[in-house]
Amino acid sequence: MRLLVHETQGLFVSFRGALALKAAVDLPPVAAKPCETCAAPCLTACPAGALTGAGYDVPRCHDFLDSEAGQDCMTNGCAVRRTCPVSQAYARVPEQSAYHMRQFHR
Repeated sequence: MRLLVHETQGLFVSFRGALALKAAVDLPPVAAKPCETCAAPCLTACPAGALTGAGYDVPRCHDFLDSEAGQDCMTNGCAVRRTCPVSQAYARVPEQSAYHMRQFHR
């Protein structure tokens, strides 16, 4: 699995749904990819080692979140998301990050 990195929100953008439309919708132009010029601190920020250049290992992340060491991510939000330079300009408050982590880790 790969992660979506938004041009202005970084890794803090989350989509948990889909829309079915009866008509075609014009899409905006493709935005710049912020990761192309980034030093990629996200690849070393995951304490579980769940994110690599090959993709995102969701089961490994969930296993880590079940451990005592995973409580920092559960309380303060994903360490990878907090490390992303683009995400840092679009930070969430800790309570909001904790809520999203609880929803992710059901």
